[in-house]
Amino acid sequence: MIRDVDSKLKGIEFESESGEVIRHNGSSTFGDSKTGLRVYKFNEKLPPKIRLNLYFFRADSVVKVPFKAVDIPLP
Repeated sequence: MIRDVDSKLKGIEFESESGEVIRHNGSSTFGDSKTGLRVYKFNEKLPPKIRLNLYFFRADSVVKVPFKAVDIPLP
């Protein structure tokens, strides 16, 4: 169960002991997306030792870069 009332959690990743990403086969959320229960489905049994990587949005992680698009042909 994850309580993310400020919507700062941007990603969840499962990783094997050797550092390989373990892909899940979908997920379900029960209840509110900010405070609900998330269930992940896997095709195979998970290894005995895995890492759960959580990726959060932080205000200081956003970088603003000037960008200008000029003379781009449109189809």
